[in-house]
Amino acid sequence: MPESTTSSHVFARLPPWAARLALLAIVLALILFVGVSLGMTEPVRRAGPSDLDTYERVVASLKAGQGYYPALHEALRAGDYGTTSPLNWRMPLFLTLIAAFPTLESAQLFLALVTVLAWLMGIAWAYRSGGTRRAMAVGLALALSLVSIAVYRAELSFELFAGTLTLISFAAYGLGWRWIGIAAAALALFTRELAVIYVAG
Repeated sequence: MPESTTSSHVFARLPPWAARLALLAIVLALILFVGVSLGMTEPVRRAGPSDLDTYERVVASLKAGQGYYPALHEALRAGDYGTTSPLNWRMPLFLTLIAAFPTLESAQLFLALVTVLAWLMGIAWAYRSGGTRRAMAVGLALALSLVSIAVYRAELSFELFAGTLTLISFAAYGLGWRWIGIAAAALALFTRELAVIYVAG
């Protein structure tokens, strides 16, 4: 796809040295953000098990043959979570999928492959809509975001998987793959109900 000879990019209005300096500052800031993300641990919520501890317990119960909702109810009570709040009752799709893998590491590998697929689709959409420069910029930005899948126990994060599915849906629509976009959006919604913001939009 030919690229436009005129650029409205903000860097085009800067002297070359200033544009390079600004780009370097952005890259360094993104690298710092990624470093902090990969090195961070779970925030202290309160005394007792964390959210990821609770989800890991549910996965172990599912592997042992227990039903999802009894397992979740038991884990919520063991973690001193409230069981009357609907916000604590996550939908079964995601943890049931994770429990289907022999180990959490194999589940994380699978989710990493899905993340790579989302990244490639995002780059393809950016190239089709804006050419090589946009594809490179989008690819870098997405890579620095999606690398979070490498964080310890990231395979237990509802939000990461729902976000990845949302990206797949968005890119699929942009590439003209309507039914893939619909399917990915539905999976995102059934992974984390917060995806309704994207689906409704």
